[in-house]
Amino acid sequence: MLATGVAGALFGAFVMNTALDAGNLLTMLLGAAIVSTASLSLLLRPAGRLRHSATA
Repeated sequence: MLATGVAGALFGAFVMNTALDAGNLLTMLLGAAIVSTASLSLLLRPAGRLRHSATA
């Protein structure tokens, strides 16, 4: 799970740097935090929420 957070942060920093073409460290850190949080939230989602009925 730690690797997913790190990979998400690196990808977020890359996307923000590429999209905005700016060397602003604060912007890159913000993008890294957003993508890392989104990646980890998908992993930490409870498994019971996605169940569907077998008869449906």
